[in-house]
Amino acid sequence: MQHGIDAGDQENFWAGAQNFLNATANISKSCWGQGGRLAQERRSLRESLHIADNSPLSNTDLRNHMDHYDERLDRWYKESQNKNYADFIIGPVNSIAGLTPTDMFRHYDPSTGHIIFWGEHYSVPTLIKAVQTLLPIAVLESQKPHWKE
Repeated sequence: MQHGIDAGDQENFWAGAQNFLNATANISKSCWGQGGRLAQERRSLRESLHIADNSPLSNTDLRNHMDHYDERLDRWYKESQNKNYADFIIGPVNSIAGLTPTDMFRHYDPSTGHIIFWGEHYSVPTLIKAVQTLLPIAVLESQKPHWKE
């Protein structure tokens, strides 16, 4: 993502964003199950990794927006009053005036580190910090013997 920003390459940025969100969603699915359906069963895993129930890694909404983009586009087309459409934006959140939140799809504000989709803000720095915190814990946990002798 940062390489895309540094190079002024939106396609590279958004490809990186998609990959990052897929990776964090996989962590979420491992720790809570798809849609949180295995939250209770996976509690011991979260505890061993020191992941709180309110971890930013638990939320997969943004990844779902990106992954099910076609469904969001269909819904927008049916519901949008003016059929204004903005996508693949990198810049301040107020860089395009006169649009409703649901007319704005993928928007990244470099000043905040937020990806905004349909007016919902998701903090990339918060997700990065959660992954960076998790990594050394997961490495140590993976080195423990988890079998009975």
